[in-house]
Amino acid sequence: MTGNSPTDCGKPVGFKEKKDTLRRQTLAWRRSLELEEAKALSAKLCDRLMELLEESWAKEMPILAYAAVRGEADLSACCRRWLENGKKLYFPRVRGEEMDFVRVRDLGEDLIPGAFGVPEPVGEEIFCGKRALALIPGVVFDAAGARAGYGRGYYDRYLADRTGMVKIGICYQGQICGQLPADPWDIYMDAIVTEQHIYRMERSELWN
Repeated sequence: MTGNSPTDCGKPVGFKEKKDTLRRQTLAWRRSLELEEAKALSAKLCDRLMELLEESWAKEMPILAYAAVRGEADLSACCRRWLENGKKLYFPRVRGEEMDFVRVRDLGEDLIPGAFGVPEPVGEEIFCGKRALALIPGVVFDAAGARAGYGRGYYDRYLADRTGMVKIGICYQGQICGQLPADPWDIYMDAIVTEQHIYRMERSELWN
């Protein structure tokens, strides 16, 4: 999605149309990945993410993760290592138009198919803290930290008043576009990790 595409040059399109077009193009690109190619990209991304977290964050910092679906970057290798190292790990569970993050101790036992076919945690320990590392999937991002998901707004609503969250977007390099139109309610990332790069936004209080 980097480089020239029908939304980067040529006939101008409206704000919503451009965002929707970027979503469609990026989802089509992600669906085109062969299974082994996607596994290799996810493995590289996990290595880069582990490097970032080991370099920058304390062991006691809780992590809000996700279960990959529909071709999303798979962080299960990272999650297994974090659990082995004693990190507190939480996964999202949908509750109507909202979602909670629930503690997971075993990836095989604690996740079952839930809303939209996404694996959800079965436990009862809901994250209620004010500070955590939130690893956020999405359909398309830009290098300034803008993010577009599937359009349902779960992450935007969850993160809207949780200012203590460090928001790390997770995606393949092919999901980074030149410039993503952002709605007023869209939440910006503090960093984005791909298999090729770590993009750190200019929020110096996070990285000093």
